[in-house]
Amino acid sequence: MLIPHPLLGPRDAQEFTYLGDARLIDRPDPSAPDAEAAFCDYVFLRDNPAGVH
Repeated sequence: MLIPHPLLGPRDAQEFTYLGDARLIDRPDPSAPDAEAAFCDYVFLRDNPAGVH
């Protein structure tokens, strides 16, 4: 199925999938002493709910 995008033209419906509420993600505390390491782990080492791609 193609969905018309106003700026990018026809896009595949797969680009518009919804995998859950982003507000429920447990983000690290930016004021913690280990904030830099915690954010690196949070961004780069977390599980992908969509699976391997």
